Amino acid sequence: MEAIIAGMIYLFIILGFYFVIKKAVAEGIDSSREIRKLRSELKMLNKELKKETGSKIDKKI
Repeated sequence: MEAIIAGMIYLFIILGFYFVIKKAVAEGIDSSREIRKLRSELKMLNKELKKETGSKIDKKI
């Protein structure tokens, strides 16, 4: 009986870690997508600025 309870506790701990890691990975993927989106917007704004002023912001993206 104690082995069954210990096995169930172990299973719940493993499932808890699984869902925590799964959520963290999903948030990381969303963050990387948002970063790529912001980079593309920044590049677009940089191109517009270059057209308007003839200068370019020298920041590495």
